[in-house]
Amino acid sequence: MARAPRSLLLGPLFLAALVVACGEAADSPGSEADGGRAASGGAGLGGDAGVGGSGASEPACDCGFYERCDEGVCSRVDNLFFSASETILQLEDGSVDVAIGSLTACGYRQVADFPANPSQVAEVGECQVFVTSPQTPPVASAIESFLPDAGTLTFTSPTAGSQTLVPATNGCLDDGIADPDVHFMAAGEAVGFLVAGGAGFPAAMQTMTAPADLTITGPTLVTPGQDTTITWSGSQGGQLSLSLSDSQSDGTSTTIFCFIADTGSYTVPAAATSHLSSAPSFRSIGASRWVDALVQPPEPVLLHFRLVTSASRRLAL
Repeated sequence: MARAPRSLLLGPLFLAALVVACGEAADSPGSEADGGRAASGGAGLGGDAGVGGSGASEPACDCGFYERCDEGVCSRVDNLFFSASETILQLEDGSVDVAIGSLTACGYRQVADFPANPSQVAEVGECQVFVTSPQTPPVASAIESFLPDAGTLTFTSPTAGSQTLVPATNGCLDDGIADPDVHFMAAGEAVGFLVAGGAGFPAAMQTMTAPADLTITGPTLVTPGQDTTITWSGSQGGQLSLSLSDSQSDGTSTTIFCFIADTGSYTVPAAATSHLSSAPSFRSIGASRWVDALVQPPEPVLLHFRLVTSASRRLAL
């Protein structure tokens, strides 16, 4: 079967996975929704980071995702975000339709305060509910992306060998591989990020351990207005972002995002699922786990490194 480009296959899933885990928008990796650095383990210029935000000690002050702490003061700085991901797309019966690997890197800076999101309609426990339609007013992004001047960026792993990132059509960097059937890491592997350094960001090296593979194991059907228990494979502690979403033929979509412990099971409350459509044209579950490392060099910038394993499963209607 012919596959769509990886950018089209991954876009909806990573919007779902990262808005709560570390996402202000589809094209930016962090926001005030993170609760500062809750999802980023601090690290030096090298070493190994833990799972789901564990790692070396946090900065001494509670800064936003795009801010760094110096002597107890938070300031907005340029950020380099370098990530590797493995994503599984599942059919209704749970079988794997396609597995996709991706390498990306981009520069980000916060240029304004984060505005209120008019599409958020409810917050239920650990979950937030968003409803959008063609009439939903656009929200100006507080984040600006740019091509980072960081020299050559290289990712290494036993699975991929050595991969150098190249300029992408979106103004950032990626692996430059069009074939969707490509992989860059396997669960438990030691992988490395290498930044050669340039005028915008200094040289840095980070070693990390790839998180466990992830698949959605249940349910196969969701009834709006009822508690819904979602299960997944490979739980290993740390944190996980979970999404339950549907769309309608008139362009309205509803997404429930939950930022939770990676225990293998979570029950989305009925008060949240009551916002789902009773007659959707599409419904799916998404989940994402990650390993983070944050490098704060002497220069006034930040370098973020992330490994992500994700899954998205289509549900019966």
